Amino acid sequence: MKVALAKWGHKINDSELQELLAMSDVDGDGLIDYNEFVAATMHMSKLNKEEVLQRAFKALDKDGSGSISIDELGEALRGFGIFDDAKALLAGADTNKDGTIDYAEFSCLLRANNEDLKHSGHNQAKGFFSRFF
Repeated sequence: MKVALAKWGHKINDSELQELLAMSDVDGDGLIDYNEFVAATMHMSKLNKEEVLQRAFKALDKDGSGSISIDELGEALRGFGIFDDAKALLAGADTNKDGTIDYAEFSCLLRANNEDLKHSGHNQAKGFFSRFF
């Protein structure tokens, strides 16, 4: 398992590998069968996506306040060479209407189903924020 993970570019130490194996071996037979492997990799994929979301949010939240302000959003837009209306973009993501985008709003926006977005008017906001991935 360690060799295979290394070939795929994942560096894992022995204690992490033991934890991974213990978590993956659901039936406790000492082996990881196909279903256990798929379940474990899906779990790792979700954790990876969460880490990426958190890093992207922190990159936008320049002052570390826990929310993305209109100024921070405008700065990010200009950094990407986009001169769209930051106010309209923020309004599309700010579901609680407090004038900022908190992490919950940010992650909901990026995880939202495309069909839901078509009906919610968040297309522009999702388009911009998805550039971070």
